[in-house]
Amino acid sequence: MRPLFSLFCLFILLPAGFAAGQDIVSFTEPYRSVDVASTEMGTIREIAVEEGEKIRKGQLVAKLDDRVLRSALQLAEQAAKSKGQLNASAAELKVREEQFSKLVALHERGHASNSELDRAKTQLQQARSQLEAAEDNLRLKSLEKQRIEKQLELLQLRAPFAGWVNRIHKESGAYVSLYEPEIIELVQLNVLKVEFSVPHQVAAQLTVGDSVTLRIGRQAPETAEGEIRFISPVVDAQTGTSRVKVRIHNPNLRFRAGVSCLLVIE
Repeated sequence: MRPLFSLFCLFILLPAGFAAGQDIVSFTEPYRSVDVASTEMGTIREIAVEEGEKIRKGQLVAKLDDRVLRSALQLAEQAAKSKGQLNASAAELKVREEQFSKLVALHERGHASNSELDRAKTQLQQARSQLEAAEDNLRLKSLEKQRIEKQLELLQLRAPFAGWVNRIHKESGAYVSLYEPEIIELVQLNVLKVEFSVPHQVAAQLTVGDSVTLRIGRQAPETAEGEIRFISPVVDAQTGTSRVKVRIHNPNLRFRAGVSCLLVIE
């Protein structure tokens, strides 16, 4: 991290509405906030977390009713293991190959007609086609089993990142539709972010990676150090400001999200 950056500017450089020593006020936000949603429709069978609970990445947070798919998976697994038709086709092909070989030998000695040889050749080709069809059918059954397994995975919602459950939108027994798929709100709080609208003359003096001092909280504000992560290359024509995003490390949850955060222009 680069050395702590002090913000200095002349009064005549500030756009209208700002003065030297004026605070730039914003609010802390969770570094990431997402509504964990289902891509499938159905009834919620289980909510596996509680509001305020800290969860790890990949942890199960909710499960939709999967009983019908579980039954379908059992049938698909059984069908994928069934090799009766495949074995029968393989045995038939072996018989036809032996018959054809014998007829070829007989035909060479003049003891089998051309029509008998052609008929045996046709039967051999049919046996090969039947074996290929049986193999294709078995592969399709295996793919169907995999499809159901993937669909079952979609009914189990897992946390996309480690964080805290801020809100549970739906309880067990509620129906999840494509229009309202959100189930829980997950937030990351061990890192916070703040977005400031900074006078563009001041923003021009900043660099991504610079450290800045922040005052967090309205009553008895605490001092924190933040790191600039983004500086907008575009200036707002109405306010003469640029967006500046700052990241705050918050491993012990010392600071809360949603409280005022001040950046003082010295």
